[in-house]
Amino acid sequence: MIAAAPNGNDWRVLFLCDAHAAMGFGHASRCLHLGKLVTRRLSPDGAGPVFAFQGSFSTGARARLASAVPELSLYTPTASPRADVILIDRLADTEDPDAWDPGLVSEVRGRCGRVIYLASGRTAPALPAGVECIGYQPGGPPARPPSIRWGLEYAPVAIDDADPSAERDPTRALVALGGSRDDVALDLVLDVLEGMPEVERIDVLLSPVNEHPAKAIPDRSRKAVFLHRNVPSVTPLLSRAGLVIASYGHLGWEALALGAPLCLIGQKRFQADLAAALASAGLAISAGLAERGANSRLYQALLQTLLEREPLSARAQAAVDGRGLARIADIICQDLRGAR
Repeated sequence: MIAAAPNGNDWRVLFLCDAHAAMGFGHASRCLHLGKLVTRRLSPDGAGPVFAFQGSFSTGARARLASAVPELSLYTPTASPRADVILIDRLADTEDPDAWDPGLVSEVRGRCGRVIYLASGRTAPALPAGVECIGYQPGGPPARPPSIRWGLEYAPVAIDDADPSAERDPTRALVALGGSRDDVALDLVLDVLEGMPEVERIDVLLSPVNEHPAKAIPDRSRKAVFLHRNVPSVTPLLSRAGLVIASYGHLGWEALALGAPLCLIGQKRFQADLAAALASAGLAISAGLAERGANSRLYQALLQTLLEREPLSARAQAAVDGRGLARIADIICQDLRGAR
């Protein structure tokens, strides 16, 4: 395994991210993919990972990461591993993607050669000189590379295993709501889908960070309901679904890159706000916030998604090409050369 960086640091790349019920698994998932992309670029002979993770991880998240990369080192938030490049993909506030922690950025700068901040909101924080910001949300600031790189070309997905022969089943729905502390949103979505004759099969993707049981999966359902957890890739599910219901998040962007008809229902207020921006761009349909009593609103949004599936799919794939993580991996590798 390649552990030590050439200049004596612990790692070539360190990813600061979290994965638990309040955060979801999306940030860890995209950092994992980034780490694999960078490792392949630096170690084409198949040697071990050149990256590590630091953050707070639930038991389920740790198990999922270990199954993906058994050699992966996970540091606690209070540890101080050094690296040539540190990428920060952590929310300072799980309810506000535009919040950031100046103290964390300052501390990180003291133990690496280069810092990259991956912004999850629509603003670029006032980062110190020399810290790069990469963002992708619509409505963000003007790009000013290398200090600010911004646009849909950096949407953090990597669609490199899509099956071009996969056919969408218009009667098949995929429900992938990500991390949550309860089943309110899942209950709502399944109740509405139960009453839609257009949907005959329901696939439910369970997040590895959700420790609570999926009580909302109805045994009484008249429809075929299939549970999926810790799948090696979500691409097959997304490629075959005639309808995808997500809460925004990482999976929502993967759905867009694969041209899946996407309906977004936020579990948090900021997710609903970001979903509205994607809806305004014609890339998805927004059902607003997941809350009790929203059945009629969600039903209308799902029906609209089904009716507009073809133009939604075409616009989504034209806007999100699925190479955002590859572009970010290239930037990391450029910074690695500069950090020596």
